[in-house]
Amino acid sequence: MDGSGLYDCSVFDACPRLPPAHKRSKSDRDIDAIGHRQIVNKGLIFHSPKKEKEEGDKLSAVFDHVSPIVRDQPITDYLERVAQRVAGNSDATVPIAVRVVDSDKVEASTLPGYVYVTRGLLLKMQNEGELASILAREIAHTALRTWARLQTIGFFPQTFIPTIQQTNGGSGPVGAEMNSFLLISWERYFETDADYFGVQYVYKAGYDTDCFLSAIQNASPPDSDKVAKAYSPFPPLRERLKDIQGEISEILPKRGGAVVSSPEFAEFQECLHSLPPVQSDPMSKGLHRAPQVDTDPMPKLLRRDPQASD
Repeated sequence: MDGSGLYDCSVFDACPRLPPAHKRSKSDRDIDAIGHRQIVNKGLIFHSPKKEKEEGDKLSAVFDHVSPIVRDQPITDYLERVAQRVAGNSDATVPIAVRVVDSDKVEASTLPGYVYVTRGLLLKMQNEGELASILAREIAHTALRTWARLQTIGFFPQTFIPTIQQTNGGSGPVGAEMNSFLLISWERYFETDADYFGVQYVYKAGYDTDCFLSAIQNASPPDSDKVAKAYSPFPPLRERLKDIQGEISEILPKRGGAVVSSPEFAEFQECLHSLPPVQSDPMSKGLHRAPQVDTDPMPKLLRRDPQASD
């Protein structure tokens, strides 16, 4: 900061701006390179991978303590098997654990090394391929280091925008709108990446990629108003499906014998339906993917992650 009270321009040069247009590299498009490529663009990230995982462990422990987690062993064992099949064919470099939140909301979200899915979301899935697709998107977020990147991006607006406004006579609401717009833009950028790499992981794990498309459709709300769409972390549903279909046709070789479902999935669904009635709304604060910079411990867990909105 110089004598005028303004931060040096070199600091702002490092600050995250609006996300760039996606430019897919040769390795991004190479299915055989999965697990041996760098899919996180170089840039400023506060947390090292080790620190990121440590934070994920701490936040997960808190969230598990205060949330209604399903402890049914057959359910969790089956989810872990499907998740490990997908993770073993992904770019993730840390172990993946899966948790089921006993909620009727249709949500999934990720902390470093942890995937959270609600019972409401699981009940929407029609086959194992769809289930693998939902898990693949969240595993992609781990591989993409979405949590750590949103942490970094979220820090700068809340740190610097108030200073800029105070110096220039700006008002608070403008800063809040700028902050919100920046974060939503980056969230949509990362969700697009999760679609792009997630469908590759589904393909590599041997599942039918059509299941990826149907999973997104099945998990989508029927409709939403314009305001909800504007603030959704997801691109419009039709746009998402078009992009995914284009990727499938352009870079994923055609093949036969892809897995759609298994007898285990039917048993898994029976176990889900045999559980006591689901709690109506135990997650009023939502799942928060990126902790906010404030003092309230609950919103620091995971950002709410509905699967799609049109």
